[in-house]
Amino acid sequence: MYIWVKYADDIQGNGMGDASNGKRYIGLAENKTSSNDSVNPNDYVWSPVKE
Repeated sequence: MYIWVKYADDIQGNGMGDASNGKRYIGLAENKTSSNDSVNPNDYVWSPVKE
């Protein structure tokens, strides 16, 4: 199983990407059967990053 990790500008996943620089939210998608991560922000659970 795989965990996908992305970063975004807001809780909806807008501006989603692989780099955390300047991003305010982290998105996790757990228990995925593929190592290829999704580009759909709705596949992730978004949480604020602590600064």
